[in-house]
Amino acid sequence: MDLYYPHYPDPQVPFEDTVGAVAELIDDGLVRHLGLSNVTADQLRRAHAVRPVAAVQVQWSMWQPIDAELLATARELGVGIVAWSPLGSGFLTGTVQQVTEDDFRRHLPRFDAANLKANQDRFAPVRGLAEDLGISSGQLALSWLLHQDEHVVPIPGSRTPAHIAENLAAARITLSADTLARIDAALKDTTFEGTAAVVD
Repeated sequence: MDLYYPHYPDPQVPFEDTVGAVAELIDDGLVRHLGLSNVTADQLRRAHAVRPVAAVQVQWSMWQPIDAELLATARELGVGIVAWSPLGSGFLTGTVQQVTEDDFRRHLPRFDAANLKANQDRFAPVRGLAEDLGISSGQLALSWLLHQDEHVVPIPGSRTPAHIAENLAAARITLSADTLARIDAALKDTTFEGTAAVVD
């Protein structure tokens, strides 16, 4: 296996022990690189002291900023970022009008009916920028993310071949400094209703 990362730190197990277990798999030739998922900057440092970390998987998008300290630490240590939910569970595509009872997003507060409507209104300026550029909102979201760091790899969910092709095309889009500044200004003034986390 090229890259293996525990999904979440187990609060019942010393973090160094978890990292050590993956390190043993690397030593046995079963795994090539150590990764981490959903960790703090401190946990990344502690893990890296046990065995060099190749990548950290973390939620990062226009919808959910990455923790600044975690990003700075990853850059300092030369650790790549794997961005999960880079399209905000589909919200950033601009196509989600409602969620049904069998949709996992019904557990995400930002997709509550009232919150979803408010969030769509607040995200309208960014959708407008995508229209001005002649690209989809999802492509703008992915391209923006790729412009944030040269070592970020988004992993968007894609249910159809058309979605895969659309998402791949985002990697070929170059955003000017002016466009990035306009996006950042729009996002700075945007506060989304509800949290992006799952409700227990």
